[in-house]
Amino acid sequence: MTVKFVLREDKTDKNGLVPVFIDAIFEGLRLRCFTREKCLPKEWNADKQRFRKGKTGAEEANNVLEAMAERVQKRYRDLRTAGTPPTLALLR
Repeated sequence: MTVKFVLREDKTDKNGLVPVFIDAIFEGLRLRCFTREKCLPKEWNADKQRFRKGKTGAEEANNVLEAMAERVQKRYRDLRTAGTPPTLALLR
């Protein structure tokens, strides 16, 4: 399973804020969900897939992203351990 965070610049709002989405890719499927976080493109580090330190509340927002990634990965592992095939609906 691969977990990434990406900006959806095609969904920029009138204030120039761009939503951050989580992409979880597993077994040929992709789960994409809105994280409820937004930022200006200049406040996002695409290489690290995290908010830059200059953004107000960056540390807290990055902690939220980290927790989301851990939750998705844990759910995936739990399903695999239980012998249940992971599906998009079960990981959502």
